[in-house]
Amino acid sequence: DLLRERLPLAKELGATHPLNSREVTDIPAAVRALTDGYGVRYAVDCTGSGACVRTSLISVRPLGVCAVVGATQELTIHVENELMGAAKTLGGVVEGCCVPQLFIPQLLEFYRQGRFPFDRLVKFYPFEEINRAFADTKAGKVVKAVLRME
Repeated sequence: DLLRERLPLAKELGATHPLNSREVTDIPAAVRALTDGYGVRYAVDCTGSGACVRTSLISVRPLGVCAVVGATQELTIHVENELMGAAKTLGGVVEGCCVPQLFIPQLLEFYRQGRFPFDRLVKFYPFEEINRAFADTKAGKVVKAVLRME
């Protein structure tokens, strides 16, 4: 993550080695060091930052998969060196790329089992507090701000 404040929550939710990319200058090298030089099998990028997506892609091992969840505008990669040469997959994910009638009940079941604590990832704001919601998101106080319109 870019924000140190989010790393403890990432660890609580299952991350084994959370890294702050503002403190670790070479994330792909750090990931390779943690994975015996290979890189990770899967990376999920939720930042919406092209630079972060590229870092995620570089951090996956050959035949690895990088999924882009955040609405990323521009991304520049060297296709041969960073994608094709290692037979990596880079794909976009919209709303889970799922069948909602199946996926949403499964997510709710995971929540009931304590395996998907989405309530810890969201904070609700009245629509009138939209500026505070944006500020809290940018400051790392909340992972996902949800606006309520009465």
